[in-house]
Amino acid sequence: MEKQVIEHAGQPVGVALHHDGKVKFMAVKYHVMDLDDVVFNSVTELRGALARLKSPPASRRGLTVDNPLAGRRTGGPSSSSIRRLSSAQSRRDCV
Repeated sequence: MEKQVIEHAGQPVGVALHHDGKVKFMAVKYHVMDLDDVVFNSVTELRGALARLKSPPASRRGLTVDNPLAGRRTGGPSSSSIRRLSSAQSRRDCV
């Protein structure tokens, strides 16, 4: 019996067990448990079923409800504000 790790949305979510030309899915993440022990004709069919499931909650994708922008660069000056500052500083230095 051949085993294959299955990823969905960049996260390992289960294992595909190949046996007699079929693929049985063994889920290891809660949000894909609806497909646990389901037998598919191919890994492609399994991936299609995963794609039709709802995405995992934000907190499980590394985001939090308190900070939906987690992972994004925030808080620093933008490049346009840096350009404005340096051009204003240049004019002041010329006077």
